[in-house]
Amino acid sequence: MYKYTDKNKLGPGSIFFIILFTTSAIGLGVLLYLDKGKFWDILPYISIPVMVLSLILAVFNLVRRTAGRFIFIFFFIISAIILVLSGIFGPFALKRRAEQHFEDSKYGQSIELYEKLLTEYPNSSHAPEALSKIALAYYKNQDYAESLNSYKKALELKIVSWDDLEIKKIFSESHFLLAGQYAAEKNYLPAAENYLKSADILKEIKEGLPDTNEAFIAEYRIPGYLAKAGENYIKDNDYDNAINILERLLDNYPDPAGEFYNQAISMLLGAYIEKSILLSGNLQYSEAVTEFIRIFSLPVEEDISIPRYKKETIFRNVPAGTLKSIARDRYGSGDLVPALFLFQTFLEYYPDSINEVAGYIVDIKMKIITEERYSTYIQSDPGKWVGIPGMSRVFFENQTTFDINIYLKGPAGSLIIEVPADSFYEVDLKFGEYDILAELESTEILPYFGKVLYDENRQYREVFSLKSPEDGEENQG
Repeated sequence: MYKYTDKNKLGPGSIFFIILFTTSAIGLGVLLYLDKGKFWDILPYISIPVMVLSLILAVFNLVRRTAGRFIFIFFFIISAIILVLSGIFGPFALKRRAEQHFEDSKYGQSIELYEKLLTEYPNSSHAPEALSKIALAYYKNQDYAESLNSYKKALELKIVSWDDLEIKKIFSESHFLLAGQYAAEKNYLPAAENYLKSADILKEIKEGLPDTNEAFIAEYRIPGYLAKAGENYIKDNDYDNAINILERLLDNYPDPAGEFYNQAISMLLGAYIEKSILLSGNLQYSEAVTEFIRIFSLPVEEDISIPRYKKETIFRNVPAGTLKSIARDRYGSGDLVPALFLFQTFLEYYPDSINEVAGYIVDIKMKIITEERYSTYIQSDPGKWVGIPGMSRVFFENQTTFDINIYLKGPAGSLIIEVPADSFYEVDLKFGEYDILAELESTEILPYFGKVLYDENRQYREVFSLKSPEDGEENQG
């Protein structure tokens, strides 16, 4: 019969494991000193094998009744305690508690625990996940600036990927909501910048995923975000950026029925004018005029209404030569509407120089009107003979309730005649054929345009007798 005996000596295998466990403990102590995060990460991976092996060796040595059997029991107990502590303390425990708070929508407490994990255990394997989770927690907690900062760090460390659609959506939404907060605080520049960043991300989504629902949503939202960016740039007096953004909106989303299309036009009109005022105030007159006439490039159906005092602020000090030179350049390039405006403005400030610009104004007026709707002008019959060799005498009689501007181009050159309501104007003209344009200062009556032939030594009486727009477009001259 086999008899158990007490053996005082440990076997070589047991001695090896004692040395191994002791060395491991020393190594863990050094790691704890050098890097607590790595220490807590590796602790379970060492304590579990040590606990299992210690249990096996403790049983083995208990059966053999060796003197060192209690050493392995000690190792088993210590490793078990360490395993329990790793679940209570350290980064894993912080992460688990933070996740629980996050699930309970206690985002502030969740953020505190995640930040503690990052501060105390920056090199832990749980730190990357903590950084991405803290960014999401900030987002859920409506702290969008901190959320964006955290996500940017996560992107730099490649913890999250910009190719992830959800990340892009969070960035876009965060910039948009952050912009709203800045705008509410009247902090307009960062508001504009964040609206623009949000729109740019949506554009990236639209172009990267053109056939998806996300692309459809992005297409719908982008114009509104650009409009808000432009609006806040204007409020910050940053007209250059406002103009760039609003022109981009009109170029990329040219839908007159769109919600933000007409809003963008209105804001652009204001931005052009305000920038012109600033340039004129800085004595940059040529730049001010050039910027101002950009308003005529806007796609508007009705005549643009400009406050008189703003026009006065821009043009009252512009040198005559500068104004006339820019007007002539526009005329030469076929840009007739701004050219007409500039020549007429020149005439307002320099009325004695009418002979210098009358030809341009008459020519432009007639060119513009022939491309639009007008009523055919019907010449009156010649009247009595007059004794003025080489000349004709013409009476323009205005019996209407509107002022009339008459433009003539022919043998006598170009003439601009103003005939107030219920008055007449007499003029002697060199006889011959003239182009004639008559405009009543009423938007409801079409202008009259045609040709007239004035014979030598004859008198003509051109009568305008429309009393109201309801009388129609019949010319009674």
